[in-house]
Amino acid sequence: RVCGKPKVKCSECPNRSFIKVDKNIIRAHLQGKITIGTYTIKEDDTCIFLAADFDNKGWSEDAMSYAEAGRDMGIPVYLERSRSGNGAHAWIFFSQKVKAKNAREMGAIILAKAQLIRHEISLNSYDRFFPNQDFLPKGGFGNLIVLPLQRLPRNIENTVFLDDNLEPVEDQWELLSNVLRISENDVKELIEKNVNFNPTSAFYYSDATADAQSLIAVRNNNIACCFAKASQDTKNNEKTVTATDVEVIFDSTVKINIDNMPSKLITALKRTATFANPEFFKLQKMRFSTWNTPKYIFCGELYREIDHRKNRQPNHEFSKVIDNRINYAPNHELSNNFKHTYLSLPRGNFELVKEILEKSGAQIRLTDRRTSGEKLKYHFHGSMNKDQKDAAAEIIKYDYGVLAAPTGSGKTVIACKLIAARKVNTLILVHRKGLMEQWKKAVMQFLGVQQEEIGAIGGGKKAIKGKIDIAILQSMSPGGRIETIKDKYGQVIVDECHHIPAVSFETVLNRFSSKYFLGLTATPFRKDGHEPILYMQAGPIRREIKDKVDTSIKRRLIIRETSFKIPDTASAKPSIHEIWSYLTEDENRLRLIAHDILDCLKEQRHSLILSERKEYLYKLSKALKNTAGGFKYIDFIFTGEVGKSKRNEYLNKIQACIEDKTPFCIFSTGSLSGEGFDLPILDTLFLTMPIAFKGRVIQYAGRLHRKYTSKREVRIYDYMDKSSGLTISMFKKRLTTYKKMRYEFKAQAGS
Repeated sequence: RVCGKPKVKCSECPNRSFIKVDKNIIRAHLQGKITIGTYTIKEDDTCIFLAADFDNKGWSEDAMSYAEAGRDMGIPVYLERSRSGNGAHAWIFFSQKVKAKNAREMGAIILAKAQLIRHEISLNSYDRFFPNQDFLPKGGFGNLIVLPLQRLPRNIENTVFLDDNLEPVEDQWELLSNVLRISENDVKELIEKNVNFNPTSAFYYSDATADAQSLIAVRNNNIACCFAKASQDTKNNEKTVTATDVEVIFDSTVKINIDNMPSKLITALKRTATFANPEFFKLQKMRFSTWNTPKYIFCGELYREIDHRKNRQPNHEFSKVIDNRINYAPNHELSNNFKHTYLSLPRGNFELVKEILEKSGAQIRLTDRRTSGEKLKYHFHGSMNKDQKDAAAEIIKYDYGVLAAPTGSGKTVIACKLIAARKVNTLILVHRKGLMEQWKKAVMQFLGVQQEEIGAIGGGKKAIKGKIDIAILQSMSPGGRIETIKDKYGQVIVDECHHIPAVSFETVLNRFSSKYFLGLTATPFRKDGHEPILYMQAGPIRREIKDKVDTSIKRRLIIRETSFKIPDTASAKPSIHEIWSYLTEDENRLRLIAHDILDCLKEQRHSLILSERKEYLYKLSKALKNTAGGFKYIDFIFTGEVGKSKRNEYLNKIQACIEDKTPFCIFSTGSLSGEGFDLPILDTLFLTMPIAFKGRVIQYAGRLHRKYTSKREVRIYDYMDKSSGLTISMFKKRLTTYKKMRYEFKAQAGS
């Protein structure tokens, strides 16, 4: 077989043979015999043109707005109708090779300015540049654009260059022979002069590695100046709102009537719900393909309110327009059936929306349709320390927001205090069944609620009581059960709210119209960098309780260097899954960990051994048994296969071991022993597989930080596998997190 795909990429194929482009090939293209295209990025990461692709509804208006914005900046833009006739390419030609990164930055600036002319331009357009990456992806050629003037589509006036009226230029060859080209210095100067319009700046971007408080501060500061940036070229400080007032409806989201509103202001409002996607930049940095990974994420939608007097469709208050876009063309087939157009943004953006509208000179006409819920008469029966009292006093000042506090700091206690203080019926949303049981106990303890008064939804239960209900988020599918309760509660509390950015959870939370909304988390950051979605849905962090190190309990980190090596038989560039497989098969590594666990058992320490691979847990358990000899102990293995009854049985046996001082240890997957796992006696953690994300390290270490009478030292065993650049990089990231948690280092022999 000559072709080695998919194992061998075309750029690395030893059998590849490219046809040379010459006059005959070009003639065949122009005669319609073949179709040729060009790869837009060269091996040195440069390009000789930039093309923007517009092919959605309203493509003609989008393309003309882009061309107008470019020409206003002195950039010649040439429009070409696409092969289908339902789109356009906007070409900018260079007089010399230009870095693809600079060319794309310039294109993004033009697009940002074009959105001020026409706010309907989709953010997807940022992903439709040629070239579509700053760097040539490993093993690939980048994206390809079909060249213009192929005869067959040209016969029907497609793939031809257009004039300002979107009509074909009469002499295509004269146009091409007189094309104006810009230099690399021109591109750099344009970027420098228009830095405020560069969407790759911090204006859009949120660093996934930033700590929670600085992240929200940076985001708020950047968005607060959004209107100023969007309208910086408005002359003489003229007002940018033509209407005397702007209607804002606040229910499950913030809906802004944008009838007669200038595009500049609409664009500024939309940018409050826009952020750069860290996954895109991560892939690009590693020279991986960014195909199907959006560069920017928009968390709002455009709606049109249906005039039911002219339309016999079902009586829904708002009708969502497909693709978050609206076509304002006069001949739109439903144009006469719509009354008003609204921009819908997440609840957490309300304060920013209000600030931008007020700065623009608008009078806000607010209609608050949020649900106040039913009144409750529960009282708080617990005691609180100063940090908890201060947190509750601060959070109650706001209708919505996030409480960020470390594991064991009493987030549940504070939430119960707020339920009692606000005195409205409350829905508590969790993502695990175990958390549901914990919340039930807390509500009974701190609010004096009887068990039969507490409703439960999910996990096989469907009892809605309407006072204090606890639900598993996964059971709240849109269009299902959620429709009967979305307007029922005065308050929604989301535990472990850093999971909100998951698309399925975000969709659910967009449905609730509750007046009060509280998010609880110990780790207000995510591996994918999508924290902005958390703050858009739940609001900013209103109070953060810092992790206070109990000086009476030492925190020690023991680093163990393994002898693991990737086998010589491995591929030249093994994938992460291959490396993990080799690692779990290493017998010396297994024995090292088993000896460490046994030493801790003999010291009467209470260990939690973690691995995301359940088969590795069983291997470790077996290795420990082989190492222990005649030493008596009990181990428990928690995996997803362990049901509720078995889990409770294990927990009862663990409690018995504690009471009669029988040595025991727990093997568990991280997900089962992470959020909601409450066993204060734990004092030792074994991280048996490499991880990097600080949120998980903090979460797992938090299992040790709960207070317990006899606890004097907590200890983490970390295994450094130095033979792989990947595992070393991950270890360094863990080390940074350990330092922030104030763990003292201790190296043992062989470490």
